[in-house]
Amino acid sequence: MAASLDVADHVTFTGRLDSEARDEWLDRAHVFAMPSRLLPGGRGGEGFGIVYLEAGAHGLPCVAGNVGGSVDAVIGGETGLLVDPTDHVAVAGAITELLLDPDLRTRLGEAGRARAEKLSWAHMAEQVDDLIERVVAESKR
Repeated sequence: MAASLDVADHVTFTGRLDSEARDEWLDRAHVFAMPSRLLPGGRGGEGFGIVYLEAGAHGLPCVAGNVGGSVDAVIGGETGLLVDPTDHVAVAGAITELLLDPDLRTRLGEAGRARAEKLSWAHMAEQVDDLIERVVAESKR
């Protein structure tokens, strides 16, 4: 399809990437776009959307579908833009908006980084430890 649309020189199909290569690509990017869709009948789709948090950890604003688990991972207007994933004009418009507005891109990217940190394993483990300590302390009263 890339060749038939005469964009093959501008597209890279990487295939499977290890974590290091993935991080290199994310570090080079300006926007992360993955407008996941639901299967026909409204089933399936993206789970929680950890990939959006991975992109956010690299300071990237996200363009995501407004369905499924994407809406749990991307906060519309705060860490990215949520669009109808079946509307190619809306998807292209959101990507274009972020590429043309560096202030918006930076603001959403920084919020995405903060959200990724807040939901990181280290931070979540700390919260669980704190909860356990409070429960144990209460049970000793």
